[in-house]
Amino acid sequence: MSGSSLKPAAELARANTARAPNESAEYRRAREQLLAEEIELRRHAERVAELRRALPPGGAVTKNYEFVGEGGNATLSDLFGNKQTLVIYSYMFGPQREKPCPMCTSFMSTWEAKLPDIEQRIAIVFVARSPIARLIEAKQARGWTRPRARPLDVISVVWLVVLLAFALSLDNLVVGIGLGLLHAPLVVAALFMGLCSLVLTVIGLELGRQLGTRVGERSEVFSGIVLIAAGLFVLFRGG
Repeated sequence: MSGSSLKPAAELARANTARAPNESAEYRRAREQLLAEEIELRRHAERVAELRRALPPGGAVTKNYEFVGEGGNATLSDLFGNKQTLVIYSYMFGPQREKPCPMCTSFMSTWEAKLPDIEQRIAIVFVARSPIARLIEAKQARGWTRPRARPLDVISVVWLVVLLAFALSLDNLVVGIGLGLLHAPLVVAALFMGLCSLVLTVIGLELGRQLGTRVGERSEVFSGIVLIAAGLFVLFRGG
């Protein structure tokens, strides 16, 4: 219905026959004025919602952000699941907060029972900056059953990748010295060594993601064991 075909809010307010017991004429005038404003507010909210729905597509998200959940690591694209729309609610519970935000907690509690209906059409995720262990503890303390997630510390992961790449490349250094002594072709040796490393790294990353989804909350423990084992392997093999 267009705005021109709607009855004026003041007319609708005057037509309202509901009355409070023993109300005065002064109260009735004030209540009709308030009701007219409430009708206008509702209509304005509907106009804003219509403008929001009419927005053109926004800019493309080129970075595939990563999150840590109860089921392991997940990328931003993973959070969509089989839905085309994703809603992310940022839970105000950072690592420096002693307790989670009470308003966020109250809001999320009311959504707990509604999510099965909402998730028929869209994907919805609750995220916070605290470590996943704190989020799970807070969830269990309030009887929530829905999984939570936290954004992965990208800086820490990047430094870990750099250190591991450097440590594992020490083997390549030794092999390169040996091939150099044998006068092996530089381009061919570098090409095949780089290609093999790329293929095995991609396979390892995919296996790690699959394992993370299977072991759930213990994924960080397993990843730590694997990294320690890799470091010991490099150390003793180098020795």
